[in-house]
Amino acid sequence: MSAAALEALEEAERAFNAAMVSNDPTQIAACITQDWVLVTLSVAQSLHRLFFRRSDPAS
Repeated sequence: MSAAALEALEEAERAFNAAMVSNDPTQIAACITQDWVLVTLSVAQSLHRLFFRRSDPAS
C-alpha cells in the first residue's frame, strides 16, 4: 500500500470514529455505504437500516 493510500485510509478511519463518537446519524451515514454491516460480540449483525432506526429517537 502506498503512503498516500495509507493516509487516505487513516483519514477515513478518523472521520468514521469521530462520527460514531458524535452519535450524529447524518455524520455516520456520510462515512458508510448502504450495505454496511456492524459486527460486534453482543450483536451478530446490525444492518444499516436497523442501526439507524435504533439510533434515531424519532423512530
